[in-house]
Parts: sequence; structure tokens; C-alpha cells
Amino acid sequence: MKLFRIIGLGLAVLTSTLGEASTQSLPEWNVILISWDGVQRAHLWELREQKALPNLEALAAAGAALPMEIRGHATDTKAGHAEMLSGYGPQITGVFSNRRYQAIPDGLTIFERLKARFDQQIATIAITGKRQNIIEILENALPEIDFALIRTINAARSGPIMLRALMALKDRAFFAFFHFSDPDHAGHAFGENSQEYSEAIKTCDLWLGRIVATLQELGILSKTLIYVTTDHGFDEGRKTHSNAPDIWLVTNDPTVAPPEDGIALQGDLVPTLLERFGFELGALEPPLPGRSLIKKAIAAGR
Repeated sequence: MKLFRIIGLGLAVLTSTLGEASTQSLPEWNVILISWDGVQRAHLWELREQKALPNLEALAAAGAALPMEIRGHATDTKAGHAEMLSGYGPQITGVFSNRRYQAIPDGLTIFERLKARFDQQIATIAITGKRQNIIEILENALPEIDFALIRTINAARSGPIMLRALMALKDRAFFAFFHFSDPDHAGHAFGENSQEYSEAIKTCDLWLGRIVATLQELGILSKTLIYVTTDHGFDEGRKTHSNAPDIWLVTNDPTVAPPEDGIALQGDLVPTLLERFGFELGALEPPLPGRSLIKKAIAAGR
């Protein structure tokens, strides 16, 4: 049965439309990519030092925590998520900033790559806390997302839906993109150094813990790789992110490590995820400008 797009409908419909999965060429891993929108690296590192983010810290202990940088595009929602979900900069995606953009061209997002390779053997999910800035860049990819809830809502509303999505797909291979808008909204309203900004990041950590607990209850945590990152940072002490390229990645993937010859870039994320899904990166067109962060010497061990 052909998979089709479902936006904002019941999760029961999702499971019924997926049909029976083939046992051939199944992905080895489930992957969850989580965006904590607008979380400045320095602020996050301070909260980690204060032991204020226990769930993120547990993830890092199982895998890695590393700094990353944005290069080549504006530090805002559209441009950051376009690169985060395709691996390409604006010269390929056409997404330069929130004001200068287009939909990511057909076939370039991770959702579309996975469907082209695995078809209905993998379920794809996108649940976000912002609508316009996300849906406008994902317009061409929507037909390849089985459950897309792209709305402007906070974590208290989006988090439970994320957990229900995981429970509905406990027996399926999946890729999920979960987006939390709370830090960005708090930063714009109260500023990067505000208590409200810190509390919004702690809220993201709370929901990370609930996501991990749900995976544990379902018995699939050991085969699920989680990557938590951000679309952009925040200007120090301000309510803006006009020049905020300092970002980060925290994951339970033990094969991830920073490059030996420099800092990891936002464009390195998609090659890392696709390699984990078994893609031959050199065969992709157009060529991905980033590089995988997987340590080759131990990648075969997990």
C-alpha cells in the first residue's frame, strides 16, 4: 500500500496506512533528530556545567557532545533548518534567510532520501513548534512525510504528540524530526541572559527525558540514535540572533566525534545521519558539501 502524507490527523491513521513492512533492506537504526530552536552554545554549556540538563547530559555520556558552527547562511530558522534537513547550503537550497528563501528543491531533504531508498519500510515524522518558517521550506518534501504536524505550539502541546507518535510506530523503522520552539520564543521575548530563556531550555531537556523514557518502555532505545542540535544560536545578552553561528550537537551515538582538523559544521549533520542509514555518501547527487562525523575505526562496532 502506498504511503501518503498526513498532516494533523490521528496517529491511528498513520499506523493503518503504513501497511506491512518488508523484511528486506530494513534500516539498522531508528533516528530521531531534535531541534532546540535558538539555543546558544555558550548558554547551553553553562547550563550543562550547572547540572541543569540531566537528560542531555545522559545522552552525551552515552555518545558525544561537540561544538558546531554555521557558515554560509543567515543564523535564523529557515536557513538553519534547511541545512539541518538537507545538508546543503543556500546555493543549492535557495534558503538564504527567513526573508530570502524558497522551498528546498525536490528530492534533497532527508525525508525524501529515506523514502527513495526504503519506501514504506521506513516511517517519516515531522512534529514542530513553528509553522510558517518550517512549512515554507518543506513544501516539496511533505508528500514523503507520513505524519507531519507543523504548527506554532509550545512543548507542552507538541511533546505529548511526539510521544504518541513513537508509541504508534514502536514496531516500525522510523526517522523522526522533533522541533521545540520554546527557547527561541523566550529569547526574543526576554533576552538570551534571562531566566525565561534558561527555563525554556530546561523544558526541552524535560521532554528529551520523556522521549528517552518512552523509547525505553517500548524496548527500542538500544536501536534508536538521537541527535539533539539547534538551527542557530543567540546574540549574547540580546533578543536577536543576527550573528549567532555558534551551535552544537549532543547525541547518544558513540561513533560520533569532532573532526580532527577543525570544528564540525552544521552541514556535517545530514551526511552523518545518512551514513548511519547505510547511504554511500559519494553516490549522492548533488554531492553533499559536509562530511560524516562518524569515527570510521569503530563505526562497524555499532
